[in-house]
Amino acid sequence: MRTHIKALSCFLALVVSCFVTVNAQAPNPGQIGPAVNLDHYKVYRISADFQIPIGALINTHDQLGSYDVIVRDYFRHLNPVDKNHEGILDKNAHLSWYRVDAPQQPVRSVVAEDQFGMHEFRIQDLVGILVPTEKIEPGSSFPEKLSHYNVYRIVQSNPIYAPVWLVDQFIEEENVAQTPVFFAVPAGKVHNNAYFPILNDADHLIFYRLNPIPYNFNRPTKDQFGLKKMLTSFSELLGVPCLKHMVQ
Repeated sequence: MRTHIKALSCFLALVVSCFVTVNAQAPNPGQIGPAVNLDHYKVYRISADFQIPIGALINTHDQLGSYDVIVRDYFRHLNPVDKNHEGILDKNAHLSWYRVDAPQQPVRSVVAEDQFGMHEFRIQDLVGILVPTEKIEPGSSFPEKLSHYNVYRIVQSNPIYAPVWLVDQFIEEENVAQTPVFFAVPAGKVHNNAYFPILNDADHLIFYRLNPIPYNFNRPTKDQFGLKKMLTSFSELLGVPCLKHMVQ
């Protein structure tokens, strides 16, 4: 009798194990944990003739504070990118990077985790904002579920020198993710009496320097500041989704 009970217990354990294995969900590309649901981004510098001046006064707030800033100009474009054959979550989830003039910030220590591991670095001034953008082409749409971001300069970090294979809507390339240079924090924003809320306060981005490669891609784009023409000059950064564990 005990032998039959033991055999039945083993059979049930095997069934449960198989059920869990079949129903377990693989993580999405770019996903570190259940809260992070962002694409990787390949960042292109905008050609100098197309760095459109904006001059808008906005209020932006994030986990670190609330600031009145002046939006200076359109400086970079962010394309969702397939890193190392991990796929793209949303091909329409583009972002425009604007440089800003903002109040000086103190040096803060950050602990964050991404696919390259755990990182400790220091950030200081708020130097840019990321704005959800539609890159206008056949089949495109505006990324309604994408947050705005504040971009802080990383002033002290350690390089990783990780080889990466990058494929976006424009080109394929081999490159090397090097030193973390910027940290993006989800942000809410007020502009012309319109409020843009934080959609997911867990989604952050670390931007790593790449070896710059000249590329000239031309597309019309649209964001909260209106229609503009995008002409890239070279690729320079890789944005990697991350979890922020601590800021002090």
